[in-house]
Amino acid sequence: MPDIRGVVNYCGIMDMPAQCAFDMSRDSTMVRAFLDATPESSPSVYREASPLCHIHDHVPPVWMAHGTADGTVPVDQSRNMARTLVKAGYDPIYLEARGLGHTMIEIGPLGKALEPYKLLFEEDVLRFIERSLQE
Repeated sequence: MPDIRGVVNYCGIMDMPAQCAFDMSRDSTMVRAFLDATPESSPSVYREASPLCHIHDHVPPVWMAHGTADGTVPVDQSRNMARTLVKAGYDPIYLEARGLGHTMIEIGPLGKALEPYKLLFEEDVLRFIERSLQE
């Protein structure tokens, strides 16, 4: 098994069945196309593909960020994952970008991406990566 020292997640899908239901509500087939199945036809595929189902005794440090206005992957995906990790005894770093959608690029006062492009929470995630690699 690989030595995973940390997990960085920007706006990720944590619960495939919940994401599939959300997709259906907005006429999207994103998850069904990715997994080539529905939750009903292949529940084990959806379970295996859901990070929420893989919290175990040796979860590496986790850093997550999500935009509260994400219309592609609802912010509840990350909120639920953070809560579940805490309930399991872990201490994830979880940050929210109020009012931002499915992007983690710094947005300026006129609603356009700042140039040169800069990741939202860039210094924080770089510190996390550096710490994770040193442990």
